[in-house]
Amino acid sequence: MDVADTGIPTVFTKEFTEGITNRLTGCYVGSLQEPGGCVLVRVYGRNTELYVDRRREVEMFQVLHAHSCGPRIFCSFHNGICYEFVSGQVLDHQLLRQPSIYRLIAAEMGRIHSIKPANGQQAEPLLWTKMADLLTLVKKNMGEGTDPR
Repeated sequence: MDVADTGIPTVFTKEFTEGITNRLTGCYVGSLQEPGGCVLVRVYGRNTELYVDRRREVEMFQVLHAHSCGPRIFCSFHNGICYEFVSGQVLDHQLLRQPSIYRLIAAEMGRIHSIKPANGQQAEPLLWTKMADLLTLVKKNMGEGTDPR
C-alpha cells in the first residue's frame, strides 16, 4: 500500500553496525538527514549492565541535552533507549588534524566538562574506576571460557 492510498508515510529503518555491543537502529520518514526526522533505538548488548550504569547513562543524556551538548532522549525501557539522531560528519584523521576542527572539539569538550552537577556537589572522576571495573570483569570471564557477547 502506498502513502497516497492511506495517507500514512512510509517508515524506513537503517541499522548502524559500527558499535561493539549494542544494536542501534534508526527509524525515519523521508530522509535520514532531515532535522528531527530520525529516531534512534538502541537495544543494549548482553551483560553490558555489568559495566554501564544505565540509570546514570539516561541522566547524562538529559543533562547534556539540557546544556545543548547532546541529543534529546525520548524514552528508556528495560533493555534500551530511544533518542534523537543528530546529523553530522564522521571525523577522520585528516579532519582531526585541521586546527579549525580540533579547536572546536577542544572548546566543546571544555564546555561539557564545565557543566556543574545539579546536586551542587563536586563531580568525581570515574575513568580509572570504570576501567578497573571493566578489567576485573574481563579477568573474571576469561577463565570461564564463555563468550562475553
